[in-house]
Amino acid sequence: MEYRDKYIEGKNVARIVKALSNDFRISILQMLGENDLTIQTLMARLQLSKTSVMMHLNALESSGFVSSKLIRGSVGNQKIYHKEYDRLIFNFTPLQENEQNEPYYEIQTDVGNFFDFKISPPCGLASRDHIIQKWDDPSVFFNPDRVEAHLIWAAFGFIEYRIPLNIPFEQSGFSRIEIMLEISAQGDLPTHRRLRLPGYVKKEQLADGISDLKFSLNGVAIADHTVKEYSRITPQGSLTGKKGRYTPGWWLGSNYGDLLKIVIDDSGVTINGEKRSSVTLTDVLPKAFFNNSMEMDQDLLSDDSLNFRVAISPEAEHIGGFTIYGLGFGNYNQGIITRFFLKNASPISNP
Repeated sequence: MEYRDKYIEGKNVARIVKALSNDFRISILQMLGENDLTIQTLMARLQLSKTSVMMHLNALESSGFVSSKLIRGSVGNQKIYHKEYDRLIFNFTPLQENEQNEPYYEIQTDVGNFFDFKISPPCGLASRDHIIQKWDDPSVFFNPDRVEAHLIWAAFGFIEYRIPLNIPFEQSGFSRIEIMLEISAQGDLPTHRRLRLPGYVKKEQLADGISDLKFSLNGVAIADHTVKEYSRITPQGSLTGKKGRYTPGWWLGSNYGDLLKIVIDDSGVTINGEKRSSVTLTDVLPKAFFNNSMEMDQDLLSDDSLNFRVAISPEAEHIGGFTIYGLGFGNYNQGIITRFFLKNASPISNP
């Protein structure tokens, strides 16, 4: 069943809660969940006067829960009421600010909460205290326990996340998107005994501790970036390089990576401040986000998402795998963070 969600935050919470703080209004919403109804029908079912029913309907309509339209009846025109939403989602801490006092909404996605993948071993998933199921078996990525993963590694292929877009945009849209993740290459890949790559990958493409990545949003390639491996604990127990600040001692693989900040706005894409492509927001988002004012004036549909893919392409010069670090691993103790910066928004401190 698909639900129509109404997402509310901040200054709107009190007004919405007040509109629902009445048993008759809850009953009206339940009745409208079955069929659109007229005032006369609601009066009969609730056994209330027209004035009382109108008062409750006005409160629900002004809060966006119901809408009305005139229809032709047997004795002139009459209003019929329709329920707009099925569920109410509260966000009590919706907006944050960066150092430049720019307001944004933030969503953190656990690295194990991916929706699509195609990867080659050596590969695997790890929670904070153990390997999930077993090493170097791509079928592990289908395991329901994958959502508990805070570390992901693979020799080749892609992993894709769906970042929800059912957040409010204050009727103005947003000016840019920032995606931050910690990621590195794998070491010793060319000589790994479990290495299994597609036949079209050439031996000379294999690299030790360096890998060329391609990032995509909604199926559009937005930027390429090369990552390295900085340290790992060898099978003999010795550490090459520094240990990851949050990486547990039992983990014997890559210890930390680079924190990448991928920014896309109307001027193109940058990674850690360096321009990487001319792909803009309008290239990766549905045109409805920019052409349909109703969609931006209202809450976005619950099935809207931003599909973010991390991949090593068959054409990559250096194929050295990748490791994505989540909570409890690496140097930054975070999942994949996505920030949506509001367009034409005033600082929170200066409403």
